[in-house]
Amino acid sequence: MQLKRLAALAAAAVWTAGMLTGCDMLDWLLENAASSSSSSSSSSSSSSSSSSRPSDDGDDDGPVMYTVTVEYSEGGTAAASASSVAEGGSVTVAITPEAYYKIATVTDNETNVTESVNNNTYTLSNVTADHTITVTFESTIDPKDPKTWLRKGSTIIVPEGVTLNSDLAAQMLGVDGVNSIDMSQSGITNIPDYTFKDKSLVSITVPDGTTIGTSAFQNCTKLTTVTGTLSEVGELAFLSCEKLTSVTVNGEVGQEAFFGCFGLQHLRVGKDFKITGTNAFSGVNNLTVYYGGPKNADNEAFMDHVFKQLVEAGAAVSRPEFGCTDEEWNNILESNKPEADPTPDNALARLILGL
Repeated sequence: MQLKRLAALAAAAVWTAGMLTGCDMLDWLLENAASSSSSSSSSSSSSSSSSSRPSDDGDDDGPVMYTVTVEYSEGGTAAASASSVAEGGSVTVAITPEAYYKIATVTDNETNVTESVNNNTYTLSNVTADHTITVTFESTIDPKDPKTWLRKGSTIIVPEGVTLNSDLAAQMLGVDGVNSIDMSQSGITNIPDYTFKDKSLVSITVPDGTTIGTSAFQNCTKLTTVTGTLSEVGELAFLSCEKLTSVTVNGEVGQEAFFGCFGLQHLRVGKDFKITGTNAFSGVNNLTVYYGGPKNADNEAFMDHVFKQLVEAGAAVSRPEFGCTDEEWNNILESNKPEADPTPDNALARLILGL
């Protein structure tokens, strides 16, 4: 481009040659070349600036859109009907609490809008900004009210924070349709004295290492299953639980703890099993004893001692079974679950034992 300009100047110079001297002609060429360069540069800058300015030709890029973000805590879910919405539009947020949970708070851009929730739905109208909706849930379970606790069929699940006593046991079994209790998630590892005495309890699950107080299950004549390892069994703990079929003990067993448990057939013991009271197993006439360790000299000696203790405590015992794993034990329990009312009338046995 510059060369073309110089060529044009040269042509003009020929036309003016007759009027300018050599030196004057050179000055004239340089002056006009500089002026041309400045003009070209100014024209280029103006063109660039003009192309970067926004167009004012009336083009429409569509409506302004805003985002809707939904966050929620455990205990339920929440979802918006759309993740983006046009300016002036609306969107709904559906909130779904899980069972035994309810909505605690709903905030919109950190403003509490809980009272604006209707039928578990929050509605955003005339949207003019981005929105973040945060939903929190809270449990409806009251540790003092078993009617609010989780249930699985006829089993009530004891939550954390419960103070276990006889009155609460009665309330649990007083809930319509409940005859079994699962305490595995409660954190409770001690069943106090007399807690379930004379109650219509069919089965109970306790955390491993649970201690059983005096007469805690005495006369629970419908009790069939105790799941979980007991670390200590107090006096008269399961007296006359005639339908009890199986139990795991790894600790001391007190006087008459299983006296009159006519249906007890399966006893799994740990290394700390020890009978400390008399007549602990009187009336148990068909007992098989299981141990998790392999059959070797040490374990055989231990089980011989267990066998002797059980016989002295009034039980009729078959030879022990070694190497019983948790899975095998669970299979034994499953295969020996009694039917609704499996134990025949034991009036004669109770008469003999003086029950």
